[in-house]
Amino acid sequence: MTLRNSGRKKGSGLFCRNGPDQPAVGARCCAQRRLDPWNRARPFRRTASGAARTVGRCGPHPACALLLALLGSVAGLSCRPQSDDTRPPSEPSSVPAVASRAPLEFRLVDCPELKAARYENGRSANMNAIIEIVGGGVACIDYDLDGTCDLFFPRGGTLDPERRVVKGVPSVLLRGDVGWSFHDVSSAAQATVEDLFTHGATAADQNHDGFVDLLVYGYRGVRMLRNQGDGTFQDVTGEVGLVNAPWTTAAAWCDANEDGVLDLYLGSYVAWDFTTHRVCATPAGIPDVCGPNAFEGGVDSFYLGVDEGAFVEDSASLVGRFKYKALGVLAARFEAGEGVSIFVANDITPNLLFRQRRDSSGLEEIGVESGVALDGMGIANGSMGVALLDLDGNQRFDLMVNNFEHELIAFYKNEGGSFFRYVSREVGLSTLAARVVAFGIVAADFDGDGDEDVMITSGHVHYHPNSGDMRQPPVVLEHQPGGRLVRCLPSCEYFHQRHVGRGLANADFDDDGDPDVVITHLFEPPVILENTQGNLHSWLRVRLIGRKSARTPIGAIVTVTHGERKMSRQLFGGGSYLTQHQQELFFGWPTAQEVDVVVQWPSGQVTHLEGVAPRQRLVLLEP
Repeated sequence: MTLRNSGRKKGSGLFCRNGPDQPAVGARCCAQRRLDPWNRARPFRRTASGAARTVGRCGPHPACALLLALLGSVAGLSCRPQSDDTRPPSEPSSVPAVASRAPLEFRLVDCPELKAARYENGRSANMNAIIEIVGGGVACIDYDLDGTCDLFFPRGGTLDPERRVVKGVPSVLLRGDVGWSFHDVSSAAQATVEDLFTHGATAADQNHDGFVDLLVYGYRGVRMLRNQGDGTFQDVTGEVGLVNAPWTTAAAWCDANEDGVLDLYLGSYVAWDFTTHRVCATPAGIPDVCGPNAFEGGVDSFYLGVDEGAFVEDSASLVGRFKYKALGVLAARFEAGEGVSIFVANDITPNLLFRQRRDSSGLEEIGVESGVALDGMGIANGSMGVALLDLDGNQRFDLMVNNFEHELIAFYKNEGGSFFRYVSREVGLSTLAARVVAFGIVAADFDGDGDEDVMITSGHVHYHPNSGDMRQPPVVLEHQPGGRLVRCLPSCEYFHQRHVGRGLANADFDDDGDPDVVITHLFEPPVILENTQGNLHSWLRVRLIGRKSARTPIGAIVTVTHGERKMSRQLFGGGSYLTQHQQELFFGWPTAQEVDVVVQWPSGQVTHLEGVAPRQRLVLLEP
């Protein structure tokens, strides 16, 4: 079914349209916004020979106003695809001028082993399929417990339009070693997931045996890789009760029912296959990928963990009635004393927030009521990556959500009581370039001054965007006094180039106490950027091991007190985009002063440490 366009109401400044997953039951209108050119693209269908032919016009759903959202009739706004164009950019490769030079500095690490982890998105089949635009992430883990960060890369797949087959490309596991070196142990570790078109991975000690396990996800489902403790993994997907989902594009571990066993939320994107496949065209008539408006939304899944590492599906009671387009998910406690909540970032449909019911009878969805479903104008954005941070240091955790071009990156300030306020302009995010299509995101104290900075990787989703270049510069935002995030430009050459970025995760690869980053792309290998600034100050790295809580204690909050200042970080599930951060918490401060440390475990237990010396790694076991 094609997307139908109704006319623009003259003089009203409103667009009114119906989309394929909206019944034509009257006009649904939203505030006028600058439209993605793909919202005006012409859809094609492929003939048996592979040629494309026009079948109609492709228009967007508008995002609806808040009142309509409260009535349950919210629609998305933008229509977008992604691109594999590796031609030289038609614009200069240097980034535009920014607010300041950076006190945040990085070094591009020379790591030839990363070439083996280059992502394959299926572009060579020339299908212009929406599956091509999602990309792949990375998981930062220590699978062999040698104290060095290892890297697991899902590597995508291939498309065969003649046989109507989607195939996977083997994943890559790189074991970390000293001196920024890595060794490919994929085959030896039995970690070559190749029966899925893979996108992302998330990690946790799911069966409480002391070794981190991997959940790999993508098109046609998930694979649960259990760490055997001998350097190998075993696929136990069927054994633990996980059922393949049509297309999984986000995942997060959590302990939703607070029984000390990890549960699992799986987000799904759209209902795409060879039957529903479409190709759209640019205003110039060039074939390209259709955006999510051309497809029905997927259905998310939720699994409750039970003893002995198994799962019981509980999707119907939680997410069965929701049909949105998930590209990001994060599970966390938004302040101490609360249960774990689950935030889902959806593309062109309202975001979701699941919160513990007041009577502890399970989770309820409160996205609209809490203020995180829509932007400041009551419009659903094209949301992707998500970060958790305490920007103002009040021990309440805020949400930062990456969005599509011409939409502000969303900052939802936590006002307490599961209420959030949209303050993107107040914190400085309105100054970013309008054409940034933001995916992976990290909030971390890169300069070791006690507050959290932000890094974002970006890249367009159109093969032929209006800008002429799908490659975009990464973004670094320094946290400055007054609680504003100001863009700065590190001298590292990577930040002076454009890329088609997707995944972004932080880890301390060189064990010097500050967070480094790893970034994945379409059409080029991943890169590692060494943080060369933050380790000049005092620091702590904190690893947490649960006992009454889950062994990977999602929702544990660590607060470090330095004089009158309190710095809070949390071990959360999911986050960023298709990636897993190193599961340790980083703190920095500018003096050599000792600090006090308080850990608030998900079980309710509290650990107090006084007079902790700086520049060390703490491993804390729940009492």
